[in-house]
Amino acid sequence: MMKDAGVPEAAVMELVGHDCEQMSAHYTHVGTESLKKAAASLPVL
Repeated sequence: MMKDAGVPEAAVMELVGHDCEQMSAHYTHVGTESLKKAAASLPVL
């Protein structure tokens, strides 16, 4: 939820106590809202 809210990865890792990005990625996933935001940010071709 924090990632969907736009909280930076480093802040999320610190709050949940993960030492590396691999550990964080193992326990978290990209939510639907994040994917929608990413898709909306792409330029129209």
